[in-house]
Amino acid sequence: MLKHYSIFCFFLFLCAYAQGQDVWLHPNDGQWDDRIEYKLDIDYGEILIEKDKFTYYLNDSKITEHQHTEEEHTSDSVKFHTITSTFLGSNWNNSKSEENISSFYRNYILGNDQSKWKSKVYSYSDVRMHELYEGVELRLNTENGGLNYSFEIRPGVNPDVIQRQFDGQKSIEIDEDGNLRIQNRFGEIIESAPIAWNLIDGKRKMVRVNFKIENNTVAFDFPKGYDQNQILIIDPSITFSSFTGSTADNWGMSATPDTDGNL
Repeated sequence: MLKHYSIFCFFLFLCAYAQGQDVWLHPNDGQWDDRIEYKLDIDYGEILIEKDKFTYYLNDSKITEHQHTEEEHTSDSVKFHTITSTFLGSNWNNSKSEENISSFYRNYILGNDQSKWKSKVYSYSDVRMHELYEGVELRLNTENGGLNYSFEIRPGVNPDVIQRQFDGQKSIEIDEDGNLRIQNRFGEIIESAPIAWNLIDGKRKMVRVNFKIENNTVAFDFPKGYDQNQILIIDPSITFSSFTGSTADNWGMSATPDTDGNL
């Protein structure tokens, strides 16, 4: 009996390791509200990738959709904060491609509506949302343990169409290093200063780019211009000062700062 118990515990450990060490985009296969395309788990909370926005649903307790109880919903000890980043004027038509499928899958048995019970739902680390704006593709990638996103802009398309309106944050500002800092009740969401390049014959020609903010709406500025006859790539990434990407427990010996002070 003890031997079987040990094997079972080891199996659970392997499952937790496989899912906890990496960040994945979990697709909506009909188990959630149809406005949601993907969910991404973070400590503590989740990021919802919706048709026209990112929603940061943050809390200070490790509550997951599998652990909700009436007591947890009503407890004053659990605090929440929701921030949205809406792509103004986007017209995405549900065209997408998914790559780098997970080795594991999830089963969803949520509520009493059996039509929303879904099994063997695999996750992805690379998703492309085609034509978020006309001529603009949004790429989502989690291979480096966080959420990285980038825009691929076809020749002749003005990148000024990419406008993101932030709502729900305590404050939003650009720091001296060009990073976008979004304050919430638990800490900060930080979008690293963007980099950009023209793609010419498969090679990168770097282009100077900065964030700019007006009335909580974030866009991109190209102070020295770029080659409008070539593909343009804009590439920021998202990090958290108080939250890490793994859904497993994180210990002090498992994290270290880099030379820029990021965890």
